[in-house]
Amino acid sequence: MANPDMTECEGVLQPEISVSMRQLPYPQYTIDVFLSIIVTILPFFVILAYIYSAGIFTKELVLEKETRIRESMLMMGLQQWVLWTTWFIKQFILLLISAIFVTILLKFGQVFPNSNFLLLLIFFILYIVSFISFCFFLSVWFNTARVGLLVGFLGWFMNYVPYLFVPGQYNNLDLGGKIAFCILSNSCMGLGINTISLLEIRGEGVQWGNFAEDISLDDDFHLGYVFLMLIVDSIVYMLIAWYVNGVKPGQYGVPKPIYFPFQPSYWLGRPLTSKTKKVHSV
Repeated sequence: MANPDMTECEGVLQPEISVSMRQLPYPQYTIDVFLSIIVTILPFFVILAYIYSAGIFTKELVLEKETRIRESMLMMGLQQWVLWTTWFIKQFILLLISAIFVTILLKFGQVFPNSNFLLLLIFFILYIVSFISFCFFLSVWFNTARVGLLVGFLGWFMNYVPYLFVPGQYNNLDLGGKIAFCILSNSCMGLGINTISLLEIRGEGVQWGNFAEDISLDDDFHLGYVFLMLIVDSIVYMLIAWYVNGVKPGQYGVPKPIYFPFQPSYWLGRPLTSKTKKVHSV
């Protein structure tokens, strides 16, 4: 008698093989209306929170140039890098307090409850560094404090405007398009909040294990790109500010030639001539 689980094929009994398919376990997709609204509203409130600081900080930088204070300090021997570093440290300490407060509010205010606190703090620290760099970039183009104040307000808001088109077109953008939006620091911040929100909807939040991983099979963008682009933005803003400040130092400054970065004397110092040697000997 043949086994009921066996079938006969060409006189040979063979076992019956049943094949079944099941979906791999995956968290249930939930529609979080609150986080969907946060994607649009939170970046807007963040830039509004910093827009006053952007205008005032830009005004202070231009005012220092307008009132000849900067040139006076340079004439007394102060190095340019020391001057800019002092401004950076001063503003960074002030903004760091606000960054910590915002991180605590988002983490323990149940906006991003699943995300890692330190990663959220790093995100906002990189953002305030780009904030300072952007104000440096704006300040070198103007010589009047009043104009610097207005441009600081307007420039800070215009830095955010491109992100207004992102939420509606996010699924249609490829990786290059999303990175292109990150060239502007405020738009980059908005994409960062959008990425964190998507991870929160999944019930994971941003963690050390997933912040540099693709959000999904259909979305190869991740928070690691946001971190990288905020760093790139800061470096680009600072380099432009450094160059423009050299060739266009203001009404009372001494402009350098447009090719000054390629002059060995700029980096190594000017060699002593016979006249300067006599002055030093005296």
